[in-house]
Amino acid sequence: MRQLQNAVGRSGLSPVRGGILQLPEVTGDSNGKDKEAQMPGKVCIQPCLGISSAASTVGRQAAYLAHEQLLGPEKSDLGCAPALYAEVQEDIDFIRNDYVIAVESCDKRCANTLVAGKKGDVHATVMVEDVLAKAGISLEGESREHFELHHPAVKVVAEEITRVADQLLSGGGGGPS
Repeated sequence: MRQLQNAVGRSGLSPVRGGILQLPEVTGDSNGKDKEAQMPGKVCIQPCLGISSAASTVGRQAAYLAHEQLLGPEKSDLGCAPALYAEVQEDIDFIRNDYVIAVESCDKRCANTLVAGKKGDVHATVMVEDVLAKAGISLEGESREHFELHHPAVKVVAEEITRVADQLLSGGGGGPS
């Protein structure tokens, strides 16, 4: 939580009711005149790397579905944790120039930690297990190996990622973090 609070502070976002983040609307330029803040035109969807649960596989598949089919590459970039660890410039640019949505499958919050460690800001976090619980979907007995893009769990998480992305891109803040 402290890392998230620090990331929120660095990003200029203010937490408001219900964990929703409020985006800054106006900043001053070097001449002291107010102008609209330079808002990112894309979101970076950064999934966690968890391999120990079905929720982590759902999260990665949902990130792909949201990026490729729901938002599209004109509105989103798909973060790659191994590339970010290796400091591939494209992935560094994603987390520093886009709104970042971390997709987390457990309380370790590895995507948040990775982004913060590479000097990026997480603007919203989608907790896979919370989304599934709210939708009444259980992964009990499911294999952690693979989920098809049309699986209900993947679809509901992808829809939540898309909802949060649309809020960020419209200047309305993110979702629960």
